[in-house]
Amino acid sequence: MTHNERFYRMAVGVVAALLSLALGELVAAFFQPRPGPVIAVANRVIEYAPNWFIELGKSLFQLSDKPALIVGTVLLTVVFAAALNSRFSTKRWLVVFFAIALLSIGSDPQAGWIFAIAMSLFVCGVASACLSLGNAMVRSVAAGEAASSESEDVAKRPAETVPPLSRRGFLTFLGGGVVLAGLSAIGANAARGLRAVDEKRRQLFLSAPKNPEVQTAVDEVVASGINQTPNLTPYVVPADDFYLIDTALIKPQVDVDNWSLTIKGLVNQEMSYTYAELLERSTTIAPVTLSCVSNPVGGELVGNAVWQGIPLSELLDEAGVLPEAEQLASRSVDGWTCGFPIERAFDGRTALLAVGMNGEPLTIDHGFPARLVVSGLYGYVSATKWIS
Repeated sequence: MTHNERFYRMAVGVVAALLSLALGELVAAFFQPRPGPVIAVANRVIEYAPNWFIELGKSLFQLSDKPALIVGTVLLTVVFAAALNSRFSTKRWLVVFFAIALLSIGSDPQAGWIFAIAMSLFVCGVASACLSLGNAMVRSVAAGEAASSESEDVAKRPAETVPPLSRRGFLTFLGGGVVLAGLSAIGANAARGLRAVDEKRRQLFLSAPKNPEVQTAVDEVVASGINQTPNLTPYVVPADDFYLIDTALIKPQVDVDNWSLTIKGLVNQEMSYTYAELLERSTTIAPVTLSCVSNPVGGELVGNAVWQGIPLSELLDEAGVLPEAEQLASRSVDGWTCGFPIERAFDGRTALLAVGMNGEPLTIDHGFPARLVVSGLYGYVSATKWIS
């Protein structure tokens, strides 16, 4: 294989990776919250990367760490794909690509192995078609370059010989693949923005609070003018302006008709609650300030809102926490886990299973259908969104 031919095969590997990844994300967008190949691999990086790597990403990219992770995932994948196609056969390229896609998607809590197998086959099918066509074109271009370097008269070639493909045609193939990949990525992003769950959420109504005096007190504080104080975060921050910190690359879209909250472990009786049951019982409101552990003095990663839900202690009492229980561990539908000492749910602080924020059902960004809100604890140990 000549130097030029190896370079051309690298370019084909890049296009095959870009196109298969982009089309994979586009298809997965219509099966949300299931992730596509890029999101799945990036999620595994978040899950298994060493702490120093995570902290380095935060320090370098700040709140843009998630877009940076996605871009980095794509770049590393295309470099890997280019190296594979320049050195190995198409079959080996596809085996490696299939294995990475299958393991990354299949181990995602929101995907499942059946979807992972189907998506991996689709992604590899796109890549296979692109590689087969592209590598055939590489051989034709290489043949054309070899022929042009010979001194014999082109006219003396046998009439039945197929003219080698021009370099221009090969570049057109590469450019077309990149354009199609870009359009697919844009389409995937637009499709994920079609939030059917959000439309359903907007039709829900919170129960009347049993302690309306809290809302009256909050309204009086707001009416005092503190919300208009320059350079001061409003006393009640609207949901759209409330800071967002989580590990989710795509926000989970939870169908409340099929969702339930389970309390299990060191309890007398495992309990399970539907969303309708929790919504009806969520009659406690409380203003609670949340702050990210990474928030600097004077930073913007802090906010206060009026949360509505059920006291966590009430639900735990129904399950009957055993004396030997030490930690309250919580899990999100996307696999996030955290925990805090069990006594923090019973020491008198505000600790809610929240379904509402500022008088409306939680938004998808802030944890719909339910999340934990515990005053005095940083979110990375307590504020699990999209809780299950």
